[in-house]
Amino acid sequence: MHTNKGGQKTRILRLTQVLDRVGLSRSTVYERIKKGTFPKQITLGARAVGWLEHEIDAWLLECIENSGLSSGRVFTHTIYTQNDRAIVTRGEGRQSWEN
Repeated sequence: MHTNKGGQKTRILRLTQVLDRVGLSRSTVYERIKKGTFPKQITLGARAVGWLEHEIDAWLLECIENSGLSSGRVFTHTIYTQNDRAIVTRGEGRQSWEN
């Protein structure tokens, strides 16, 4: 992990971690990257790629906001790390969103 200028830790997710987190198939992820609707991977080596965790988290939050689930509700999102895990908190409206 690397700490960026803002003091936040930058974490790289590998493909299996991304697939688990977003619930899409491999082919769908690469199709959406090609269309420009999913965060692009970064090259880690000759045969290795990864995704920036904060970009995947932001994409997921955008999906939630665009889904209509947050319509008429106020949501505040905070992403931080705790014990090397990304934690996403949602403010007012969470209870009705989860039901």
